[in-house]
Amino acid sequence: MIDPNIKRPPHSNEAEQSLLGACMLAGPGDVAWLTEDDFYTETHRLTWRGILECDREGEGCDCVTVGEWLRKQGQIDKVGGGAYLTMLANEGPGPANMKGYARIIREHSQRRKLIALGADVSDRAIEGEKPSETIEHIQSQVIDWAGSGTTGPRSIIQAAGSWFERLDQLTDKSRRVDTGLVDVDNILMGMLPSELILLAGRPGMGKTAGMMTAARHIAPNHPVLLFSLEMSAEQLVKRMVSHNIEGHKLRDPSQMEERDWATVRDGVRKLKRYQIHVDDTGGLNVYQLAARAKAWHRNHGIRAIFVDYLQLITAKANSRFDEISEISRQLKKLAKDLDIPVIALAQLNRGVESRQDKRPHLADLRESGQLEQDADVIIFLYRHGYYTEDFESPIAEWIVAKHRDAEPGTAYTIWQPHTQSFLNADESAIDDYKESIKPKDKPREKSKFQRVAGGTA
Repeated sequence: MIDPNIKRPPHSNEAEQSLLGACMLAGPGDVAWLTEDDFYTETHRLTWRGILECDREGEGCDCVTVGEWLRKQGQIDKVGGGAYLTMLANEGPGPANMKGYARIIREHSQRRKLIALGADVSDRAIEGEKPSETIEHIQSQVIDWAGSGTTGPRSIIQAAGSWFERLDQLTDKSRRVDTGLVDVDNILMGMLPSELILLAGRPGMGKTAGMMTAARHIAPNHPVLLFSLEMSAEQLVKRMVSHNIEGHKLRDPSQMEERDWATVRDGVRKLKRYQIHVDDTGGLNVYQLAARAKAWHRNHGIRAIFVDYLQLITAKANSRFDEISEISRQLKKLAKDLDIPVIALAQLNRGVESRQDKRPHLADLRESGQLEQDADVIIFLYRHGYYTEDFESPIAEWIVAKHRDAEPGTAYTIWQPHTQSFLNADESAIDDYKESIKPKDKPREKSKFQRVAGGTA
């Protein structure tokens, strides 16, 4: 006799039977993302494998074809013979609520995985594994489960239906996120859901200022989440509200005059209009970042995520190259899982400084070509005046070096150092800038022979 006090692992035999019977009547369709491991009993795991295989081979997946496939595999007796398959198809409630059955099955499957994970964590703790490594293992497992609810192979016509539905949604421009910089937005055509966007540049180019310019444009209407691994939340506030106050006064506020305090108070009041959430926890790994982002998105409906900056995130890997590659992949996965754009700042290597033309190239991305592969959009910030003395033009270039859905190009904005922000540039300022950076014609140097002979070129 079975002891009633023994707890059985979570499962629903009724949901599994109902789903298998429904699939043998109507095919797996939109629930083909379930895996064998989601089913509790071996009988149901084998039946599900037969249904998927018959469907893939295009032979239909009713109780007869599934039974024949299992018979060829020598597995028919393990499912109770053809009679059990016939019972599933004929006595179940039918295909009307297949998605509901699949959801129940997946939830029980995840509960069983959590129980197994708990036992694994207990074993790791007893064996003396570092707590930080155990926590990272837990985070990576949970993140993978959270993002796997509806993934898996789909037919091309199913994908076409999803794409067409998404295309129709994008006719509503509220789905896209803009920076507020017209020339930049014209090239990007909006930052779209599930995109990973890199904003890269050498130190001093204004990457953080560019991020804050975009965040301030979005935040009056939609919440954004900003991971600031380099600066504290207070330092970001200082940038936003005290741009008209001399730096030495901010280091020693006793020197601030009443008008300075009025500027600060006015700036703080204006911050109330921005729905910006800042996580300035230092040393985050990419799994912690993803877990926090998903929690905030679930509770606040975030429209965009900003990361300042990518190379300060960590991940478990054997080399720095592998670490950056893993971070890149996880950020792209986060954008897809949450269906919102993730904008990550990135540093460039020093090779830029050694060239005469210091405009960045894709090869200048530090430490990993995986960044170039995973990113949907890559933008380089470049300010000619940073490298050239007595250069008066305030124009900054936003070089779109990669765009998965459009042609690359360069946008032009005004850089305001005293406010640490970018503004739209008018056509005349852009034309003047382009003219000023044109290579100047130099008189052709005489050859050695001409110099000696006094000849002309």
